[in-house]
Amino acid sequence: MVTVRLPEEIDVANVAGAGLDLAAALRDGPAVVIADLTGTRFIGAAGAGMLAGAHRDAAEAGGHLRIAASAPVRRVLAITGLDQHLAVYPSLAAAQAAAANSPTACRTGPSRPRPSLCASSATTSPPSSPKPATP
Repeated sequence: MVTVRLPEEIDVANVAGAGLDLAAALRDGPAVVIADLTGTRFIGAAGAGMLAGAHRDAAEAGGHLRIAASAPVRRVLAITGLDQHLAVYPSLAAAQAAAANSPTACRTGPSRPRPSLCASSATTSPPSSPKPATP
């Protein structure tokens, strides 16, 4: 899990830099990237589009984007309907907890094995009990 803190304002003037920060984190291959917008007070249409693109890029790479967002950012995401497609949380702690409890928080592969992460986040199922025979 990697957290990328984004700027206080995201608009057409700085959206490329914010997008590059998220792209770099996704390129490193973590299963979950958290975009920390808890300190972001303004996000324009360009910023909302950048988040949608980062979400798509994460999904195409087999990962997940979680968004920890301030109230103003959550409002923009709700108005645009993006909150229906993105995993948005009201705090960084909530996004981190959701990512840690997700069965997809651990992703391994030949290029980026993460055995220590997988061991700590693996879930086990209780053994199944035999079903009683029906008469």
